Amino acid sequence: MKKTETAQRQVESLNSSLAGTAQDALANVVVVQSFIRLSAEARLFSDIANRVIRHQFPVLIWWALVNVMTRASSTLAVIVVVGTWLHINGMASVGEIVSFMGFAMLLIGRLETAASFVSSLFFNLPALEDFFNILDAKSSVPEKEDARTLSAPRGEVRFEDVSFAYPSGGVPVLREMSFNAKPGTCIALVGHTGAGKSTAMTLLQRVWDPTSDCITIDGQDLRDITLDSLRSNIGVVFQESPLFNRSIRDNLLVGRPEATDEEIERAWS
Repeated sequence: MKKTETAQRQVESLNSSLAGTAQDALANVVVVQSFIRLSAEARLFSDIANRVIRHQFPVLIWWALVNVMTRASSTLAVIVVVGTWLHINGMASVGEIVSFMGFAMLLIGRLETAASFVSSLFFNLPALEDFFNILDAKSSVPEKEDARTLSAPRGEVRFEDVSFAYPSGGVPVLREMSFNAKPGTCIALVGHTGAGKSTAMTLLQRVWDPTSDCITIDGQDLRDITLDSLRSNIGVVFQESPLFNRSIRDNLLVGRPEATDEEIERAWS
């Protein structure tokens, strides 16, 4: 019991880290997408999940042993008492009692396993359905099978009569928006709150696709380009400063995991 208590404390700590990592990534999903960190965050989550499994299995094994020993001792005690009484009264031989004990233990074990499985299945069924629904969910911006890497990007961005409305319906956020941002120039999108400025930038990063017409970079339609190559060529400065619940160093490395210490110090200063 002492062994399992100590080990379970480590498991609970890792479970907290696992939940924190998932919440961290979901809360900063725009940053994760913009800096192409989907794979990195998935690997981080997977590493912690593997550590949870490695620490949890020994605990489960110890609990299983304790459970089996407890049930076996109580069951055997009853059978031995009844068996002794039957043998003394000449109603059963030692061989019959031993055989009965073996079959009884097998039957009880199988019944308990079946009942426990059915109970757990029905208890966890809603959560399992939600989990598989998430796994089966389709991306709102799926890549084409023949999507190509953004080639020789100079940086000419063109919105060609772009319109957009969110899938939930309602009034279109953008209507026939057109402009051409040439390399080396600055373009400012100015308007009141809700005019579609932020939406235009999310369309440029292909968080959503336009409901009509297209956006191109150097004449290449965004829908024909891989998401990683598109987003790796777009620099983003957010209105707010979203931070991951990690060290300052880890936050500075979000956009460039390969950055050296000198580059980190330069960015921090």
